[in-house]
Amino acid sequence: MLGIKDVLEKGGLDLLRSGLDITGATDSTAAVSLALTVGDIDIGRYELAVTDLTIPDGRKISGRGGTIKPSGTVLLGNDVEIDNVVFDLSAGGRIAGYDLRKIRLNRFVTKDSSFYGVLFDRCKDIRAKDSEAYDSAGHGFYFQDCDDVDMDGTISEANAYAGIFVTSSDPEYKCTGIKIRNSDTNSNGTEGLGHSGITIACATNVHLSANNSYENIEHGISIQEIEDFSITGSNHCYLNGGSGICSQSGQDGVLASTRDGVIDGNLLYGNTDGMTFKEVNENIMVGNNRVYDNTGYQIRFVDVASSGLISSSVSLKGNMTITTKGANIVNSNGSKFLVLDNINNVTKTAYHPSLTVFETVESATTLPTAGVDKGYPEVLFVDDSTYTISYTRISEAVEGRRLTIISLASDLRIRHLVGIEQLNGQFLLSSEGLTSLDVGGSISFIADGLGRWVETSRNLLVA
Repeated sequence: MLGIKDVLEKGGLDLLRSGLDITGATDSTAAVSLALTVGDIDIGRYELAVTDLTIPDGRKISGRGGTIKPSGTVLLGNDVEIDNVVFDLSAGGRIAGYDLRKIRLNRFVTKDSSFYGVLFDRCKDIRAKDSEAYDSAGHGFYFQDCDDVDMDGTISEANAYAGIFVTSSDPEYKCTGIKIRNSDTNSNGTEGLGHSGITIACATNVHLSANNSYENIEHGISIQEIEDFSITGSNHCYLNGGSGICSQSGQDGVLASTRDGVIDGNLLYGNTDGMTFKEVNENIMVGNNRVYDNTGYQIRFVDVASSGLISSSVSLKGNMTITTKGANIVNSNGSKFLVLDNINNVTKTAYHPSLTVFETVESATTLPTAGVDKGYPEVLFVDDSTYTISYTRISEAVEGRRLTIISLASDLRIRHLVGIEQLNGQFLLSSEGLTSLDVGGSISFIADGLGRWVETSRNLLVA
């Protein structure tokens, strides 16, 4: 086994030239501490076991995949850079920074912590590039009361809490300038505590792009009480136990709403719910997202514990929601002033094999008309012609509401009035019996005062 002097010299520290005498250093903690008083160090590919270690201001620790294994706390200083070094925290060690400015992490790895992977408290100007956190007993990367955080290419996996967690300790203070892109957060929340891949709470000026977040116990991306935000650039959230993306406010009605944001161009599939808006969300544009095959809801507005708190001024435009398993767009808490542009929203429902001919066929869009822009027709794409469509849910056929059914299958059958005992939600066609549509064929309806869908136009019927 190499001695400390050999390790440091092979790591690139020229002890003779530096004038540093470490002959009195009886362990690697003392040797590294002494070396850092002189300048930057490179640990190469070696492993150094240390106890408590303070990295002074302005220093850089480099490696070539080398490992520092602390049994105590590693405290970072201001203007510190760590490049290509692994921190093995399995001996009970911790790594943290408090009230710092300018931290640079490049190919920084932390693993097997009984605490958090790495904690930053009241820090500003943090840049992390291609850095990783694995198997911690808390959050992988934890930022509390931090500003100007930029994470690019992060991997955070199999942590007991969230993969990346940004929050404020005081609801009156918001973290600002949070940017997370090209990250991979998966399999977090291992203790069953309901944590997500990425969680950001009490923050402003937040931008998430091109992240993959999957197989987390709760959500892929969770935002709470944030404003001036964007979740864009093809974030992929899939196979999460909660929602692909969950946007929410405080549950007591006192804390701030989530507001003034854009959720655009994302891919959400295989989660319990695709996208959820809990409690109070305001002035959010939701567009061009592909949301499909989530087992519960594709997009849902909901309160918590019947609180009655609702969202408002959320616009859904240009989204595609597809389901073979759950409901599509649902307003469960009566949120208001929602704009649903179904000329550009595409909704598709494939029916379950368990459906019978006269069983209820649910509309792809179950937003109530109250508070919804009525100028846009609702479009239901159907890609399974196994069963005849007889009626929609009764609550869908509100007077003046429009519906267009477009067939993606050959010989899609729609039945004229089933019977007077079931007037609401039935189809009043221009011809009795069954009407069949070819691929691309469509029939448009408007609901009358009796809750029936009255045909207004048709095309591309099967001969």
